[in-house]
Amino acid sequence: MGLETIGTGIKTRLQTISALKRVYAPNETPESINEWPVAVITHDSTPAALTMGSNHWLHRFTVMLLVTDQDSASAFDKLIPFKEGTGTSSVEAALRGDVTLGGVASAVINIEKGEDSILSYGGQQYLGTTFDFEVVE
Repeated sequence: MGLETIGTGIKTRLQTISALKRVYAPNETPESINEWPVAVITHDSTPAALTMGSNHWLHRFTVMLLVTDQDSASAFDKLIPFKEGTGTSSVEAALRGDVTLGGVASAVINIEKGEDSILSYGGQQYLGTTFDFEVVE
């Protein structure tokens, strides 16, 4: 299927979260961000070819979820719904809602939630969190 197709599949799943203003696929990397909350998907690596009856590739992705360019207690509260395991704003629930990403992958696995922190993107700092996960193609 390919990385671009998988990235688009991830974007489509995250667009089911109506609270997100924008979702960027790995091939749509923005120069700057001026609306929040936003999700930026990056492809981190393709470390292995797996053999499970046929060849499958293991791809690692990160979703950087940014909620504001300000550091405040109320801004940290905005991250909570996205980090829940279930619910309409849950990143994990969106990804698990169709682990085939619309038929372009075999599975989405090993979803790990990062720490809430100040993240750098495009030379700017934003309050956000990350979700690291693997996609089996």
